[in-house]
Amino acid sequence: MDLNIIIPLYNYEGKLLVLYNNLIDDINGIDYNLIFINNGSTDFTLEELKNIHKKDFKRVKIINFSKKCSFNEAIKAGILHSKSKLTAIFDVESNISIKYIKKMYNFIKNNEDYDLVSVNKIFNNNNLFNKLLNNLVNKMFKTDYSTESSNCYIFRKSVLQTLNKNNLSINDIDNLSYNCYFYIVKTNKRKNINNIISLLKDRKSVENKSYLATYEEIKDNDYNISVNSYLRANTEDKKIDINEVNRKLAEIVPRQQQIRKELEEIIKELEVDYHE
Repeated sequence: MDLNIIIPLYNYEGKLLVLYNNLIDDINGIDYNLIFINNGSTDFTLEELKNIHKKDFKRVKIINFSKKCSFNEAIKAGILHSKSKLTAIFDVESNISIKYIKKMYNFIKNNEDYDLVSVNKIFNNNNLFNKLLNNLVNKMFKTDYSTESSNCYIFRKSVLQTLNKNNLSINDIDNLSYNCYFYIVKTNKRKNINNIISLLKDRKSVENKSYLATYEEIKDNDYNISVNSYLRANTEDKKIDINEVNRKLAEIVPRQQQIRKELEEIIKELEVDYHE
């Protein structure tokens, strides 16, 4: 096995099939396994994972946690199950395109000197207010909030073995003495900052955007403040024109029959040539 991709999920119902289809399209041609980690989801994420596993049981593996744990603990479980030459970690909440899995894979395959490839995000600070705010925060806390790690990595088996042998978490990976390459990705994560501030000021629930949780709700949810615990993204199904589908099927079926006839004729000719 050339590549194992570890993907932790929490309450990802309704988006999982799209993620899976996009993944297999983007990494086509690679010998891979997908290790999905259901991190204590309270929706139907696990059921959707099982359906995908039935469809693609040779390449799709599932690790299930009955109760939500930290991101690092979920990743560690996936790392323990990875036996491939390369291991990738992809955080679906990172706002990083899955196309970077293939980019990271191609880079590390073509550059033997590198042991690890990562994707870091850099925020677009075209707005003067954002620039001033970032500078103030950076000076106060002596840090740099213009970039951040995305929890998207790909690394060689030597790194994997070091993590397992020393019981290290994914947070320790940047401190290891390996040659690393970083993709820097621009993001518009702060583009809608005014809308977010407005929702905070109004302190009201807006469908698919915000939710005002009570203390009792948070307590009943074991003090879990993950957004996905209280708010679901808009996953409204696209309307399908059944008449249009039927029309296309009417065109496809006769064409299939014609191709089958032509193929049978070719096979007959090949059989005649072979016997002669």
